[in-house]
Amino acid sequence: MGRAGRLNARFAEGTQDLSRGWVTGTPGPGHPTQLAALGDGAVPQRAARALERLAPPLGHCPHQAR
Repeated sequence: MGRAGRLNARFAEGTQDLSRGWVTGTPGPGHPTQLAALGDGAVPQRAARALERLAPPLGHCPHQAR
């Protein structure tokens, strides 16, 4: 948390595995706009890892012609 209990945009940026300044280094948008841009963004690296762990490995489909 930042000042006055507000979420720190740089912290949110880091938890999403974005490069430092990806959103917060963009000139112009203020704190509320930065957080809106970060939103509830899916983190591609974490989503890929979840799919690797949860999805069964792809194998031969019995319905596919050889």
